[in-house]
Amino acid sequence: MCLVSDFNGDGFNDVVIGNFINPPTEEGYLVLYEYPKWTKRYVARANLEAGGAVIDINGDGRLDIVAGQPFYGHELYWFENSLEPEELWTRHVIDNSFQKYHDQAVGDLDNDGEDEILVPSQLAKVLVYYDVPSDPTVSPWPKECRHLICENISVEGLAIVDLDGDGKTRLLQDQTFSSLQKPRAENGRGKFLENYMRELTEGSCFLKLGFKQQI
Repeated sequence: MCLVSDFNGDGFNDVVIGNFINPPTEEGYLVLYEYPKWTKRYVARANLEAGGAVIDINGDGRLDIVAGQPFYGHELYWFENSLEPEELWTRHVIDNSFQKYHDQAVGDLDNDGEDEILVPSQLAKVLVYYDVPSDPTVSPWPKECRHLICENISVEGLAIVDLDGDGKTRLLQDQTFSSLQKPRAENGRGKFLENYMRELTEGSCFLKLGFKQQI
């Protein structure tokens, strides 16, 4: 996991990196590198899958992080950015219902003026989003905060965008690459790339809340 944003509020972007240990005999680290000297600071411990998202969940003006466990874990977290530079960030559980939280995104999915958190679970094969509860420190978050968008789908990559400028957000996602891989020798390199790109676009979903359309 690698995220770039201004985590210490000094007006410059910093870098946060997370990892996981396999087998999970111990927890990995969430490490903050602060601009301009890239000072290294351990801010939390957790085993984290690729992805992650940045959002000020508790409204204190500090950017927090959302990330989840890898294939052997069921917990989706948010890490509360500490107001004190030398304090560890507090880890909160958002959900523990699914498995392998690969990629997250933040945006106003239901056009209510507030950001939600978009999360796929590759092994549970669902795509859900979460409203931030009034008390985000409760662990896990209340079930009514979670909304199912799509099931029987394994997602690799996410974006929340207003594609046509009408003020409404859409979800752009792709299925995992595992079903698209073919030997490069098949029909030569050019034919492989032609088939790959066709299957990649045909397998992608353009989602607007309420309908799904192939692109």
